[in-house]
Amino acid sequence: GNIMKKKILSALLAVSLVAGTIVGCSSDKASDGESNANVEGLTTLKVQTMPNFNGVLLSYIVDQGWAEEEGLNLEIDSYANGATANEALAAGLWDVGFQGPAYVFGAVNNDAKIIATSSNTGGDRLFVREDSKILDSKGSNPTYPNVYGTAEDLEGATILYTAGTSTHQLALSYLESMGLSADDVKMVPMDYQTCVQTFALGEGDVVALPTPWSTEVTDEYGWQQVAELVDFSSTNTDLICSADAYENLKPELTKFLKLCYRAADELEADYDLKKEQMRKFYEENALEVSDETIDQEAELRVFITSEEQKNMNYGEAENAAADFYAEIGQIEAKQAEELKTNLVKSDLWQEALK
Repeated sequence: GNIMKKKILSALLAVSLVAGTIVGCSSDKASDGESNANVEGLTTLKVQTMPNFNGVLLSYIVDQGWAEEEGLNLEIDSYANGATANEALAAGLWDVGFQGPAYVFGAVNNDAKIIATSSNTGGDRLFVREDSKILDSKGSNPTYPNVYGTAEDLEGATILYTAGTSTHQLALSYLESMGLSADDVKMVPMDYQTCVQTFALGEGDVVALPTPWSTEVTDEYGWQQVAELVDFSSTNTDLICSADAYENLKPELTKFLKLCYRAADELEADYDLKKEQMRKFYEENALEVSDETIDQEAELRVFITSEEQKNMNYGEAENAAADFYAEIGQIEAKQAEELKTNLVKSDLWQEALK
């Protein structure tokens, strides 16, 4: 019941605070001194993942044991969110990984490359409690008819969010739609799990959450949605690689992308298989998620299949994210331009899908 859930939550919280990393299923971990040492004739790729939907695709690849077929040894580290993953990227701890719009910061600060799309990021939502006055007005900005609240309601409000993630983009887009900026409110960053716990304790006025949390909190706490990211922009979870890997591990990265599309194609072709893999992965990561939540999330979040990758307007969502962060002063305009012209790469996925 709830007590057990709370215990698991606090255990999770403790884990997510330990250096921001959880090490999962890494085999033959190379010692710190060597990079990409060969293990029994395999090339090691250091892969970054997360204990949420962003990690499901990789977990399927690992469970299928496909990497060896491509001559790869995957050494996997899991990070709580995009911000901790980017710190590790800056320290040279991974070659390739899965990220939501936090990839903008990883790319512009480390010359990392965005090399493919992994999934769409439906389900990023903003919530208030049932008695919030923000629920009294809907569509105050006619451009966003489904969004609740007014500038007046929000002035001085406390917003809980996770820095450098798509929920950060959501919170800022929401404020912008009301003609406000981060300076008009109190923005309090914390990891996803802590956002839920803190808001449940009565702290904060608005909370920003991704799936799977965003699919559960209305049933569990009665919190009401006031906006979601798709109201404002489209975003994706992408594959990003370090400058060093892009330079020196192109063949390996291409093989890895092949595995990603192979996994996406299989999971999207079989809805039950997809839900089964999600359930298994969440259990492995001590996330208690109901069948109903998995159903909702499996519908909201779609893995990008090889066909979709070929046919999408690749780079559009990435350019929009870069422009957005430049507009609100999180990165410089010239960094946004650099991302658009030099850091979004299509050569590897095109090669992988030949």
